[in-house]
Amino acid sequence: FLSYANNNKERMLIPGSSLRQSAATAILLRSTTTTSRSSFSTLSPLSTFSCSISPHTLTTSTALHLGFSSSGSNEFSSLFSSAVFSTVTNNMMNDATKTLGILAVYSLVANLLYLARRANLRQMTIRELWKIRTTREEGVSRPLFAGIVMAWQVLVLVYPIVEPCVRLFGTTQFQGLFFGNSSSTTMPPPSPSYPKNNDQSGWTIFFYSYPKAQGGGYILEPLACQHLGANQRAKQQIRFDWHSFKYNVGPIGRDGYRHPPAIERNLPHIDIPRYQMRHWPWRKQYKIPNDGED
Repeated sequence: FLSYANNNKERMLIPGSSLRQSAATAILLRSTTTTSRSSFSTLSPLSTFSCSISPHTLTTSTALHLGFSSSGSNEFSSLFSSAVFSTVTNNMMNDATKTLGILAVYSLVANLLYLARRANLRQMTIRELWKIRTTREEGVSRPLFAGIVMAWQVLVLVYPIVEPCVRLFGTTQFQGLFFGNSSSTTMPPPSPSYPKNNDQSGWTIFFYSYPKAQGGGYILEPLACQHLGANQRAKQQIRFDWHSFKYNVGPIGRDGYRHPPAIERNLPHIDIPRYQMRHWPWRKQYKIPNDGED
C-alpha cells in the first residue's frame, strides 16, 4: 500500500504541505496492511468466496477511507477481486486433484481384486485374463470395443462390494428360491486333474463379452460348477446380457409363444437356462384363453 501511495501521489487526497496528516495516513496504511494480511491468512474458503461476491462494495469504502480517489479505489477493487478469485480457484483445483487421485487409486485396487479373483477361479494368470479383457478381437469396431471395456469397468468399480454380496446365493434359502430342492443343484464331481477348491459355497459374478453378437453381459455363476466345461457352466448361470438376437413378433400360438416373422435387435435381456428362460422379456410365454386359436 505504501509503494502504491508513493507511486500515485496525484491520486491521493493527502496535501503535500501537511506532514502531520501524511504521517498519520502512512501509519494507518501500515496498520491496515498488517491487519489485512492476518485476516487473509485466517479466511476460510467459504468466507473468501462470500467476499468475492461484491468486492467493489467491500473495497471502495476501504480505499476511500485510506485516502484513495475514486479511480484509485476501482483499481484497488480490481486487485482485490483478482486475489480472491485466484485463492478460490487454487483451492478448487487442489480439491479436484485430491479427488482424482483417490479415484485413481481405488480404480487400480478394484481392477487388481477383480483380476486376481477371476484368475484364481479360472486357474489362469492375471496377465492372461488382462489380455482377454483388453484385446480387441477381429470384427469388433472401435466404438463397440470401447463400450465393452466401459461396461466391464462399471462392474469392476463396484466389484469389491458386489462380489461379497453374491455369496449370499450360497445359502439354502437362495438355492431353494432359484433351483428348488437340493437334488436339482447337485453338480457333477470334478475331474481328478482339476485342483480342489475348499470354498465351493456361494456364487460369483463376472463380465463376459460376445464379440460376434455385438454385446456383453454380467453373469452370476455358482462356485460349485467351476470344474465344469463352458457349456455345462452356462446351464447353471444367471445372465444379464445385451447383444444381438432374433425373436418372433408374429401372432401368439396355442403354446403361448409368438410365431414368425422374426426380427433381429440388440437389446438387454435376462437368461436363466434352468427355468427355460431365454432372452426374457422379448421371448416369453403368454397366457392363452381356453378358446384361443392359432
